[in-house]
Amino acid sequence: MQKTSINPSQDSDCIRTLILLGLMTVVIVSSFANGVNGPFMFDDSRAIVHNPTIHHASLWQILTVYDERPTSARPLSNLSFAIDR
Repeated sequence: MQKTSINPSQDSDCIRTLILLGLMTVVIVSSFANGVNGPFMFDDSRAIVHNPTIHHASLWQILTVYDERPTSARPLSNLSFAIDR
């Protein structure tokens, strides 16, 4: 016995959604692909490379440090850099 869909338009909506999600994924990945291996720019060196709080600090220090570093007043950015390292 063949199983039929109750509502055929749901199947086409699902397929359309999957195609759109696939296309969006391809566009997003291709737009960021060139920058993945690119050099650090502007304040990236001070904010990421030479920022000891994201390399050798606890979570509390990452979120509460305030000094002259570019990310010191941006705790979520600092946390994101620490996670990405």
